[in-house]
Amino acid sequence: MLKSRHTIDSVSEVGIDEAGRGCLWGSLVAGAVIWPEESTWTEEVRTISAKIQDSKKISAKRRVIIEMEIKKHAIAWSIGSVTAQEIDTLGMTKSNRLAFERALEGIHVPYGRLLIDGILSIPSRDGIEQIVEPGGDNTYIAVAAASILAKEGRDTMIRDMCKADPILESRYSICSSKGYGTLKHRNAIKEHGMHSEHRKLFLRKLLGLDHKVSQGYTFIED
Repeated sequence: MLKSRHTIDSVSEVGIDEAGRGCLWGSLVAGAVIWPEESTWTEEVRTISAKIQDSKKISAKRRVIIEMEIKKHAIAWSIGSVTAQEIDTLGMTKSNRLAFERALEGIHVPYGRLLIDGILSIPSRDGIEQIVEPGGDNTYIAVAAASILAKEGRDTMIRDMCKADPILESRYSICSSKGYGTLKHRNAIKEHGMHSEHRKLFLRKLLGLDHKVSQGYTFIED
C-alpha cells in the first residue's frame, strides 16, 4: 500500500497530479484529492486505499471503479483543466501550474500541505507547504488518487467529445489514442490538417515551420 501521508502531523494534505501533458490534442487535466486520515479508516476505506495506485498502473476498467470509490470516500476532490488554446498561448510549464491551481479551486475544506507529483510547484500561498516530488503518484495515496481522477476526467471528456463529433475518431483516432501522438494520429494530422483542439505548440516539428507561419499561429518557447 502507498503512504497515507507525507508528514505525521495534523495538517491536511492535498495530493495533486495531472493527465495529458504529452498529448498532441485536447486539454490538460489535473486532479486534487484529500484522502481520509488513516486513523479514521473503515474497513471499506482501507480496502480501497490498498487499490489506489498511479493511474498508469491500473487497467481502464478498474480505473472507472476506483474513480467512483475515490469520489465516494475522499474528504474533498476536484479536477481542473487547461485548454489546448491556453497551452498554445502560455506554454506547457505555465499551463501545468494553471491546471493545478484550477483543481485546487474546487477544494473547499482547509488544508495546509500540497503533495505535487513531478517537478513543478505552484505560486506560493500563505501558510501552505508544498512538497514537490517526482514519483509522488507511486508514493502517496492522495497523489495516486489525484492521478486517477485526472486520467478518468480527461478520458471522459474525450469520449464525450468523440460522441458529439464522430470525425474525431474516424479521422484522427482521438478516442483510441486519447490524443497522444500515435503513428496513426500523426499521419492523420499530416493528411487532414489540424483539428481546432490540436496543440499547435506541440505540432511545430511535425508540421514544419512553413505551416506555422502560413497559418499565422503565435508560438512561444516553453
